[in-house]
Amino acid sequence: MKLKLKIILFALCPIFSFSQNWEQLGSGLPYGANKFYLDSSQNKLYAVGRFIDQSNDTLYGPIVWDGFDWNFIGTTDFDTLGQILSIIRYQDSLYITGVFQTYFGAPGDYILNYNNGNWDSLQFSANGAVHCSGEYIGALYFGGEFSEFYPLLSYGIICYSYPYWQTMPLLNLAGILKMKKFNSIFVFAGYLGYGSSYEGNIIGWDNFNYVLLGNGLSFSGASVPKITDMEVYQNQLYVSSNCRFNNVTNARNIVKFDGTDWSEVNGGVDREITSLQVYNGELFAAGFFNQAGGVATDGIAKWDGHKWCGLGSNFNGLIVDMAVYNNELIVSGDFTSIDGVPVNHIAKWVGGSYVDSCQSTVGIDEFSFSSIKLFPNPASDKLLIEINSGILQKITVYDLTGKLVQTFSCNTSSQELDISTLSPGLYFLDVISDQRTFRKRFVKN
Repeated sequence: MKLKLKIILFALCPIFSFSQNWEQLGSGLPYGANKFYLDSSQNKLYAVGRFIDQSNDTLYGPIVWDGFDWNFIGTTDFDTLGQILSIIRYQDSLYITGVFQTYFGAPGDYILNYNNGNWDSLQFSANGAVHCSGEYIGALYFGGEFSEFYPLLSYGIICYSYPYWQTMPLLNLAGILKMKKFNSIFVFAGYLGYGSSYEGNIIGWDNFNYVLLGNGLSFSGASVPKITDMEVYQNQLYVSSNCRFNNVTNARNIVKFDGTDWSEVNGGVDREITSLQVYNGELFAAGFFNQAGGVATDGIAKWDGHKWCGLGSNFNGLIVDMAVYNNELIVSGDFTSIDGVPVNHIAKWVGGSYVDSCQSTVGIDEFSFSSIKLFPNPASDKLLIEINSGILQKITVYDLTGKLVQTFSCNTSSQELDISTLSPGLYFLDVISDQRTFRKRFVKN
């Protein structure tokens, strides 16, 4: 049975609240979502966490956004001592995982499948928390802190390739918290080691064997150090944590991997990152931090591949997770106001005029229109780039997700780009000359 989510509104909190740059999504949420999941195949946004139904009962269940309001998925009543940590669609079915063990008083065993309008337990069950899930080369993977996926012995990770369950080669681990596809491999991360000598906290999987990622990652500065999120931006894997990285110089709470080596991200941030999300050609980070690359922030910042910027927004609570849905950045968490305006735990970025704070980066010029010309813009087939002084050396084109889509080598003051094969939309250019680097954007018709 589908239950309409009932939102409890507090005094002085209207249904639609507005900050200068943020707008409450729908009627808001009574509590922040633990995790978002974008189902791109059906263009639906799911959230998991603790919510309230029409009878004012607090229920732990997944909800889905229909563009106007939130709806519970099926009849939902989970163990109130636990929580749902992930949701994913595979083979036209939804799966949820977490730390719950009961569902309407029946065994849930940390993982459930939504089938024919109801949530059902599987024939296989974990004996510990299942933190994450992900799809890779047609198979579904679950990771967590279990040593058994009854009746199979499986330490921290299990693979489901319909209709068969498969164990994975042994990892010496404490727990897998995150999964992410990077290039041709699937990356597992959390707090884990490989074999008896490698302590890396992160490992790749190529569908046959585990793959080392550089020298791995080691931590310091937290009682329980762990990797908190992963995101791919400009063809590099970004990894965040709740502490410093020991084996990457000057790395604080975030590092990036280019396929060979790890490196720091312009000084990183001063405290834990909870979520990473690519939006509008930039990498957004949210969490407990107050500074990013030495720039003052309030728990949210953006990175353009060269420098950190704060958004100038003041949240009165933690941002737990972020998602992009219908080309809008959505955040959810413990906050109840943004810039002093009431917002019930969930908001979307609407932009507008605002003053950000950015690192000063030598050689990066995003706003000097007299130094570089780019026309026509919008463009359909050809795009011409000219600079007033210097020689163009390299031009790279990125899509909205930060994915590298084109590269051009140059040795001239003007360069015509063939963009006829690009899909319509907004794109970003990094234009490197012998004197400076420019960041520009254009629209492909």
